[in-house]
Amino acid sequence: MAFEGAIFDMDGTLVDSMPMWNRVFVGWLEDHGVPDAAALSDKYEYMNFGDEVYFFHDNYGVGATREEAMAEVLGRVRHEYETTVRPFDGCKAFLQELADAGIPMAVASSTTLPEVKFALACHGLDQYFSHLFYTGDVGRSKEHPDVYLAALKAIGTPMESTWVFEDAPFGCKTAHDAGFHVACLFNDHDGRDEQFMRENSTLLVHGYSELSFALLNAWKDEA
Repeated sequence: MAFEGAIFDMDGTLVDSMPMWNRVFVGWLEDHGVPDAAALSDKYEYMNFGDEVYFFHDNYGVGATREEAMAEVLGRVRHEYETTVRPFDGCKAFLQELADAGIPMAVASSTTLPEVKFALACHGLDQYFSHLFYTGDVGRSKEHPDVYLAALKAIGTPMESTWVFEDAPFGCKTAHDAGFHVACLFNDHDGRDEQFMRENSTLLVHGYSELSFALLNAWKDEA
């Protein structure tokens, strides 16, 4: 099977930002006196960024208005992207390898596009992606395949030769169930269930050093 296109999640896949998101959301909720903030943050991780912020404003009274709640979180997030978040080891080299091979690449994220653009630019990754998609713009969360299908249409490659790179359980499962080949980027600090991730991806790796264009281009479904 030829490898012709790539769709990447950003947070937790390109950049090591899930600890940041957990810290920002939990801290934000705790600052507003919300009990069990960590458990609530984990429970609603599947939501896109805007929906999650509005959910906590609407249901827990966090922020005087939706706009104020969003501004509070965005300020924290941008500061973290710039000062504490870093790309995963080997990420940029892998993206460059795909670019050199002529692979079109898109980002499919649950984070709002201005923040996606900001994070990618902070770390010199923006040059690799021709299209960026936010779940909130395509209408549904990553519990549905809409954002991956939108990215697929944009890069113009067949589904059977397009790989989705993900770290989140719901993202891997949705893309895999939709018919994509899925490479799960698994790490030891984001609290994922490795067995679940293996069962809902084509290939599970523990870092970009285990990936290459040659490996994916030669992939056989029965392997």
